Amino acid sequence: MKFSWSIICLLAVVVVFTSCSNDDGEQPYPKATSLYFSDFGGKKVGVVDLNNLNTATTIMDETDGLDTVAGIAIDFVNGKVYAAEELKHRIVRFNLDGSGALDVLYELSNGDSSVYEPTAVTFDPETNDLYWANSGTGRLSKGSQDGSASVNEMYDSAEVLTYSYGMAWNNETKGFFFSDFGQYAGVYYVNPLGNMTTTRPSRLFAQSYLLRNPSQIFFDDRSQNVYWADETLNTLAVGNGQSLAYQMIYDDEDNITRPAGIAVDLGSGKIYWTEPTNKVIKRANIDGTGDVEVVLTGVESYHIVLRFDNQ
Repeated sequence: MKFSWSIICLLAVVVVFTSCSNDDGEQPYPKATSLYFSDFGGKKVGVVDLNNLNTATTIMDETDGLDTVAGIAIDFVNGKVYAAEELKHRIVRFNLDGSGALDVLYELSNGDSSVYEPTAVTFDPETNDLYWANSGTGRLSKGSQDGSASVNEMYDSAEVLTYSYGMAWNNETKGFFFSDFGQYAGVYYVNPLGNMTTTRPSRLFAQSYLLRNPSQIFFDDRSQNVYWADETLNTLAVGNGQSLAYQMIYDDEDNITRPAGIAVDLGSGKIYWTEPTNKVIKRANIDGTGDVEVVLTGVESYHIVLRFDNQ
């Protein structure tokens, strides 16, 4: 079922979905120029030029020491890629242009499980703090972007997630969102400056008929909208981080199979997603019109990042 974006715009009066119009005088959204992806089975990170679909360039792979990459986060200002290696139990960093060597920032060691099956990663560009989800222990961890800081297991090392493939930084509120599927299924928000002695982060979107097992998430600072791919419902959805209302965009009637990665290009009106079971990355118009396009085949991707023309 394809939901018209004009319908979602109509709801904007109520749920503050502001990504449809520039009537308030804001600058137009930038347009995406390239798409970066993790390839879990291929043990690599690559990039697709969006003007040349189905052709990819490898940035770093197994020959460079890269292993089973689940989540990635990219610092375009400083030219760095951060990757969570799920089965190698490491948080690594490397240059965006593929030059130089792979840096291991944090890894599993004897007596320290603060990096155990990490599946998602994000960072605060102002403080250089680095955050990741340890799906092996159900914990959130905090370090630094250069690996020099000691690891702090947040929420007093309490289990706050089951399995998380999605983390997204909110630069306006200085916190981050994360998704979880399993026992704690939902989309959550964490304020790193808040009370870390509580046992649970704040759940914004709970499990319902529109949300079952959300995987990667994408966050738009301007509208405060959070987009997610739901692996069980075979849907792509959007919710507002302030009003807590949410709406489905695409569902399994649109031939979506176990979507995992998600990214949104509001400047071009496109939504991107991955289907790791089918080893394909796709895109479609966010308003539901037109046909689904294949962006890349042959990759088992759980996480994608768009680069925009202002980055």
